[in-house]
Amino acid sequence: MKSVLGIVVLMLTVNLIQAQPGKVREKDLDGVWQLKIDLGDDFLEEEIDDEDNAMARVIMQATGSFVDGILDEVDIRFEFLDGGECKIYVSAFGSDPEIETGKWSINKKGQLLISDTDSYQSDGDEYWMMEDDILIAMEDGEILEEDAHVYLVRID
Repeated sequence: MKSVLGIVVLMLTVNLIQAQPGKVREKDLDGVWQLKIDLGDDFLEEEIDDEDNAMARVIMQATGSFVDGILDEVDIRFEFLDGGECKIYVSAFGSDPEIETGKWSINKKGQLLISDTDSYQSDGDEYWMMEDDILIAMEDGEILEEDAHVYLVRID
């Protein structure tokens, strides 16, 4: 009986370890990455339910699909270059991309850190970890999903 319990505990431990985002390595960053922001189906409904002001709830309901539409029209891409330099391409509504230069680094914990630019700002404690070939935004060991799920996917 102890051996069966031991095997079950071992299997659960292995599954939990595999489910955690992994370290980022420099070679993982090759190519161009596109920023994705997923508000989720329940995001707006939860925000509306949490709002006490009736007028604010009406405004939120009216602008909800508008926000989704704008997010679909904004394209932010990252190209991680050698030497810790990063090119950030930002275009909106089909315009030619504006190009900004930022900095990136990988700390001892394998966390990707990207410096702020005019078009990309973090709260200072955010970092990125690798999960299934996707870079996931995280803070304090937790995937950032409070307001929206933010991640980077390789497109090139």
